Amino acid sequence: FDLKDLNGNTWNAEAMKGKLVLVDYWATWCAPCRKMMPMLDKLHAKYKARGFEILSVSIDEKRDALDKFLKGRKFPNPVLFDTEKTWQKWGVKNIPATFLVKDGQIVAQWTGKPSEKDLAAKIEVNLSKPGVFRP
Repeated sequence: FDLKDLNGNTWNAEAMKGKLVLVDYWATWCAPCRKMMPMLDKLHAKYKARGFEILSVSIDEKRDALDKFLKGRKFPNPVLFDTEKTWQKWGVKNIPATFLVKDGQIVAQWTGKPSEKDLAAKIEVNLSKPGVFRP
């Protein structure tokens, strides 16, 4: 995993070190993906201060579609355009596909729209375990 967000910042193992990261594979044309966004925003706000980050990885084929979708929308977390087709390497067959990554390891994953309760429980458990930065 080595991608740049829309601000030009590189996200890789080094950038994610010390954080619990939710990698969300989505696309602008995916209705369930768009429906998840408010829930992810809420979780990001709740846990960010404890070392939690969300990376929204767009698998749209054309960057123009992503740019058009994002115009006038605010994302509180980094948005990445999957120029390297990492979704294939991660075995993504359907979206939304969501992975919780800690210390370079996938500790939980979901296909489809997970419940907020399930996501929060997995985030909480993994933030409570040693190895994740807590300011």
